[in-house]
Amino acid sequence: MRVSYVAALFRPARRLNWHMRRGPVITLGLAVLLFLGPCVAAGDDPPVAYLGFDQRLNYSDLVCSATIMDTWRTGGTLPLDSSVTAENVARADVESVFKGKLTSATITFRWYSWPAGPGGYVYAGPPLADLRSERRYLLFLRSDGLTGWRVTVPMYQLEVPLAASAPANRQLRLDASGLAIAQRNRELAEEFTAAVESHVDLAHVYDYFSWTAELLGKGATPLIQSFLESASLRLRYFAADRLAHMNDAAGENVLLAILNEQGQESWMRANAAWDLGKLHATRVLPDLAKFATDDRETAVREGALRALGELADPSSEGVLVRALDDRAEENRVSAASILEKIIFGKNYAVHIVKAHEDEIIAAWKAWRDGSAGAPDYTSYLPP
Repeated sequence: MRVSYVAALFRPARRLNWHMRRGPVITLGLAVLLFLGPCVAAGDDPPVAYLGFDQRLNYSDLVCSATIMDTWRTGGTLPLDSSVTAENVARADVESVFKGKLTSATITFRWYSWPAGPGGYVYAGPPLADLRSERRYLLFLRSDGLTGWRVTVPMYQLEVPLAASAPANRQLRLDASGLAIAQRNRELAEEFTAAVESHVDLAHVYDYFSWTAELLGKGATPLIQSFLESASLRLRYFAADRLAHMNDAAGENVLLAILNEQGQESWMRANAAWDLGKLHATRVLPDLAKFATDDRETAVREGALRALGELADPSSEGVLVRALDDRAEENRVSAASILEKIIFGKNYAVHIVKAHEDEIIAAWKAWRDGSAGAPDYTSYLPP
């Protein structure tokens, strides 16, 4: 037996806090905060947690694309520590199996949701399972007896919304035993890019691109690059962002255009700035210098500062000294830390800089005007 813990987080924290993705908060009736503590899983059972894509594949006995034909409450429940979830059954028509084997294209399986009740609840955490009739999904299921199935993890949304129809030239199958892993990964990636093209759910686009890159590695580049010409700015951004993570500069012009567009959301502009820094796009140094101190949005200034930190170019010293007067503490501390990186090639823990912020900033200003030497960060370290 082993103990697994119910995850209370939506997804691993991604870079800065301004990314748009957040866990859902659901409020019904009288608010009661529910917390799920440890629960026990046996053998190879997956933890009751929100699983990454590779974990979904590994823990599932059956992975398939299917259209939900009907779903209904059974009246049953599933206890999870101190909480109880409602049991549902879904009937689905399967098109293609990517892992496992079926003898019939029609399956039923159990899935779980919060029970509706007069007390209601407040929930904040991983997205909850939410299967809808006449929607096509990638399903992750485990065997539940000789002929039955259940979702791989109760309650959490592991199902992936797909386009209304399979990509062209898809070979449909109910038995994946002879399917090579490389071919499976390619077909799954094509499902995700088809979902993006059909705008199934813009909230999932970041995941679709991430999973495509996870499945195909560098082979995902052509699929993702195709979205740099999309009519949707958000799709162009997510494509350029994912490519930047892959150290591919094909989306550099898209990122720069987004950074310079004052009317766009600050989280998008901030991440675009940081992506440009990670790509070491030295040609955009003047743009980053401008936004690091002049932009009205705190997040955008922070993103530009972090990009300057990635570039670590000595020409940024003047901009960083000006940023020491930023009205946001995080930006002042970032500027002081980046100066230390550029001048001495060292990085110190943020809490050290925060604890001595006033004297460190004063020392950097004195260094800039030539009246004193740069601050000695080692003097702030505990003995």
